[in-house]
Amino acid sequence: PYLLLGIFCVVNYIIPYFMWAYKGAHSELILYLRLLGALACGLLIVKDKWPKSLLPYLPTFWHLTLLYCLPFTSTVMFLLTQGSVEWLINVALTIMFLITLVDWMSFTILTILGIALGFLFYQLVIGPINLHLDFSTGYLLVYTLTFSTLIALIFSRRKEQHLEAKLHEIADHYHTMGQAGAHTHPAAVRIATMIDHQ
Repeated sequence: PYLLLGIFCVVNYIIPYFMWAYKGAHSELILYLRLLGALACGLLIVKDKWPKSLLPYLPTFWHLTLLYCLPFTSTVMFLLTQGSVEWLINVALTIMFLITLVDWMSFTILTILGIALGFLFYQLVIGPINLHLDFSTGYLLVYTLTFSTLIALIFSRRKEQHLEAKLHEIADHYHTMGQAGAHTHPAAVRIATMIDHQ
């Protein structure tokens, strides 16, 4: 889903009014972070124009773009805006969007790494984290993180189970054809064997 993520994130970084209307102390840093994210996503959109020598690195670039655009940027923006409601909502959307794009293991690694790098970046560039959240905002943050993660993981697991069932169905179909004596293309046999090994 390289193109899908690229288009979505470019639009997300450019259009929302509340992000451009922010007039806090670090508005220039926010602008640079957003422009870098839009640039990375723009490169995903034009991936077909990449030189062939760079195409093997596309999956790595994809995961780095996911890491930067979703958990890292959301964490930094949340800290820079002192836990604004807009970025609280964005954190929930980030969690759900990330889990739909990757499997749960990648989701866990990217989320933990992105949040840790976001906190580290904030401390190195801005200084000590001094987040003043009132009780209701803190409660809402914990609630949002907990339930958006649970919902995303449940739906992600169902997606993986559906994919596993489809793969087993394909493997069973080709094994049945092979036992019945029907001519099966060697590539189909190799695919069925690989599915069985998985």
